[in-house]
Amino acid sequence: MTTYTLSQARKHFPELVEKSHRLFEEYVISRKGVPTAVIVDYDLFEGIKETLDIVLNKKLAQRLRKAREEMRSGAGKNWTQLRKELGV
Repeated sequence: MTTYTLSQARKHFPELVEKSHRLFEEYVISRKGVPTAVIVDYDLFEGIKETLDIVLNKKLAQRLRKAREEMRSGAGKNWTQLRKELGV
């Protein structure tokens, strides 16, 4: 990640937004030497939020860990089996 001061970011804001979207680059904006904001692609931001929702949801995180353990032990179903059962 590249860091810009607030005044630098103001001067290059359209370029930073474009690069974050097109090239998935991430930019830290600092104010008085302290990181205060980040410019990232919107889809990446939504993915981060969704991941946090899952991680912070204890019941869902527990279910995901259990499913992963089942897959590792061979007790789970692979994608081909699930598609067959669902008729997809």
